[in-house]
Formats: sequence, structure tokens, C-alpha cells
Amino acid sequence: MDQERLIITVNDRRVEARAGWTILEAAAKSGAQVPLLCYGRRLPLEEACRLCLVEVEGQPRPLAACATPVVDGMVVRTKTPLLTRERQAILRLMLEDHYGDCLAPCSQRCPANIDIQGYIALIARGQYLEATRLIRRTNPLPLTCGRVCPHPCEAQCRRGRVDEPVNINHLKRFASDQAYQRPELLNPPREVLTGLRVAVVGGGPAGLSAAFYLALMGHQPVILEAMPRLGGMLRYGIPAYRLPK
Repeated sequence: MDQERLIITVNDRRVEARAGWTILEAAAKSGAQVPLLCYGRRLPLEEACRLCLVEVEGQPRPLAACATPVVDGMVVRTKTPLLTRERQAILRLMLEDHYGDCLAPCSQRCPANIDIQGYIALIARGQYLEATRLIRRTNPLPLTCGRVCPHPCEAQCRRGRVDEPVNINHLKRFASDQAYQRPELLNPPREVLTGLRVAVVGGGPAGLSAAFYLALMGHQPVILEAMPRLGGMLRYGIPAYRLPK
């Protein structure tokens, strides 16, 4: 037989597959539906949800269809009483401590609702500029917050249930320190100018943030500040050893 062409059986149906395919791909060709939550063609196979368990003849326990390669002559079943029980147990474990809006607890606890999982994933790939751009979608001052934020997100980090929380705030600081070496690349394009001027009272972190997002929306913000320089509490309230001027 051609080494590239394999014949397997899925739910008593003969299916032609190719070397390198997973059971999930072969099952899809046969028309069998396998439940799953975590699979994506562009993502590495991690068997994260394990809802795609299938029974394979000769194997002592169910296998994840998304990560198990097909073998010539393999006999697969995608729907059995055992699989139903296994999948129900997995779902119960997911749902008993699940946040209904599907936001991670760290992001929910962050006052700016920063996409924490997103920027940490980008940092892990060495994409510091992209990570900082993502942070600045909801927080335009990552260099500052990376140094003085009390990081309430870390108290909610689920990694703390295993060993210790991820050092979220210092990761933000690290990525920002790298990205701000090319600050001209950080700002997204602004919208078409509206011709509207908006007064922003106070040039502290809230006023600066408001002005930043107003400018991106195409408006012309005008900051009214009583002190000689902008920054508010960041400049005049936090000592230099905590936040370099």
C-alpha cells in the first residue's frame, strides 16, 4: 500500500486517510462529529480541553483525537457510553469554576481590563512591540504602570493555585521597556479628523489617557492643567526612586 494512503475505520465506516493526519481530521472526513473546544489549525496541539476523546481498539484508555495520528488499520469509535461519561465529567470540571463571560480573572480584576493573557502570549514569542501595542489599547501608560501599579491582577492569577502567580506587572514593564526603544512604531493610526475640540480638565494619568484616546478618535483634545508640567500625581506625588522622572 502507498505509505501516504492509510485505511482506518471510524464508527464502522471505512475511511481513507493520509500519513500525518490526526484522528480528528479522519473523523471529519467520515462525517463523524467529535466535540471540542480548544482545537485550531494554526495553534499547537496541546490536548487542552480533551473533549475530543475517542476510543481506539487496542488502547487501554480513550485518546485525544486532535493530537493522535492515524495508523493504518486503526479502528476508532467517536461515540460510546464510556466517552459520554468521560466528556460529561470533563465539562463538569470546567463549569464548576468557570467565569461566565469567559474573561480570565486577572483581566477582570485589572482596572483597565487589559488583555493580560494576550500580551503575555506575545511576550512569550518575543513580540514585545505587539505586546505593548495590545496593552495600550486600554492603557496608554504601560511604562508608568509597569513601575507603580499595585498589580491586583496577580492576586487573581490562577497559576497561584499551582505554585505562584505569574509576575504580570513586571512582564508589562519588560515588554514596554523594549518597545519604547522605537516609540514611533507604537501609536495606531488615528481616525479621520472630526474638527471637534475637546477640553480635558487635568493633565494627570486620567486626563492624559482621555486625551490619547480622543486624539485616536480624530478629535483635538486640549488639556487644561494648573501645574507647570503634565503628569499630575505621577510627576508630583510619586518619588523618583519609585518612578523615574
